[in-house]
Amino acid sequence: ALLAVIVTSATVVLYGKAIWDPVDLASRMTGAAVLVALIILLIDTVSVNLAANLVGPAYDFSALNPEKISYKTGGYITAGIALVMMPWKILETTQGYIFTW
Repeated sequence: ALLAVIVTSATVVLYGKAIWDPVDLASRMTGAAVLVALIILLIDTVSVNLAANLVGPAYDFSALNPEKISYKTGGYITAGIALVMMPWKILETTQGYIFTW
């Protein structure tokens, strides 16, 4: 949160207005800064989604049978279920997301 406030405050100085959207900020950059900003955005998105969507179910599967299912195995089970659900097909169209999901 502190980094977001610092970066947004810097956009006021650089661009004359506060830019909260990281994608909008990256679109205003030029050169290698764009690549660095988008790589940071990618790492941030993956790490947040990993913590939000994998850790909880992995512990839940591990709690079902702690002797046979470790946290790591629970993570693999969660990842397997996520792939079987084919989220890219669900999000392919808005109709698929609204009516199929």
